[in-house]
Amino acid sequence: MTDVPVPDAVLDAELPVGEDYVAPADRPAEWARMARELAASGYDEAQVAAALAVDEATIQRLLQGTEGPR
Repeated sequence: MTDVPVPDAVLDAELPVGEDYVAPADRPAEWARMARELAASGYDEAQVAAALAVDEATIQRLLQGTEGPR
């Protein structure tokens, strides 16, 4: 594979952000909100963990409001 030079204008350009983008600092709160919403809709902890792609210990912390994913 050969290196293809990328123009500075491309490297410096800001990429568009989708409307559902969540900033890193806001992600623990958003994950906790999603976990609570899923749990309220009848998902058990294992299902919530699978839906959010985290382990069950993280889901327990999210539902308790103690911290987000690590």
